[in-house]
Amino acid sequence: MDFPKLRDSDWLCDFSFAVDIFAHLNNVKLQGKGVFVPELYLNVNAFRAKLTLFSKHMISHSFTHFPILVILDVSHAEALRYNKYLKDLHGEFSSRFADFDKIETSLTLVSCPLTFNYETTAQELQLELIDLQCDITPKEKFHSVKLDEFYASLNEAKFPHIRQAAQKILVLFRSTYTCEQTFSLMNINKSHHRSRLSAHHLSCVLRIATTQLSMDFDALAKRGSGSSSSLSSLYSYTGTVYGITKCYLPSSQMVRSTKKTTTKQLYKKRKTETTGNVQNNNRQQVICKTTSDVQNHTSTE
Repeated sequence: MDFPKLRDSDWLCDFSFAVDIFAHLNNVKLQGKGVFVPELYLNVNAFRAKLTLFSKHMISHSFTHFPILVILDVSHAEALRYNKYLKDLHGEFSSRFADFDKIETSLTLVSCPLTFNYETTAQELQLELIDLQCDITPKEKFHSVKLDEFYASLNEAKFPHIRQAAQKILVLFRSTYTCEQTFSLMNINKSHHRSRLSAHHLSCVLRIATTQLSMDFDALAKRGSGSSSSLSSLYSYTGTVYGITKCYLPSSQMVRSTKKTTTKQLYKKRKTETTGNVQNNNRQQVICKTTSDVQNHTSTE
């Protein structure tokens, strides 16, 4: 097959520029859980600085950071056009993250508390910040744990204002990741097989499904071992948890399997009781009733 565009030098330059710039845009550092707004802002600022550098390099015909474009012969007019694209992209990033620029001081304080200039911060934070920067123990812990774990480990009586300032920043949503995850889990759990799922139950399901806390099944087992009713509720709860995390076993299915076992045992017991009373009868019907199902069992002698 013939591709005439591959012989067009202008089209090849545009394509090479697009490949290189999209390679820089394909940043996966902010994906996944456990990433907070201060890290997002640092990465965005770093990319904006890179765009400014790329724009200057385009004017000087230096394509070091564009490995595909550097192979081709780029004209001065094309370099100026690419420079305009880079400036527009920089402006788009600045406009998109303008709200973060308004709280830049707070973001920098939370992300770098050990090197932050305490003279430029709020007065109620200055003394606590000095104590924090002069203490050796927090310095060692800051580089070994996550940001939220570091602030959770600070003494609440000694650093109340710093902890409060960090909480306001760490609760901010850095992306729509949690929202998209919750919506996907809702579609999985609220299927046509579970059409009777109430809004309250669905809310509880989504709360457990999106949390990072782990379930203490051993404690639940000990709590439910006292009575059969507690054990039955434990089975239902365990099934719900597995239905959320794995999305394979709904709670109703687990309860149903438990009731089947109970039905068989009850049937065997009632059959034993009625056997002694059977005299000269050709047919004996035994009805086994449970709380949720009614099964008819007929035995012929």
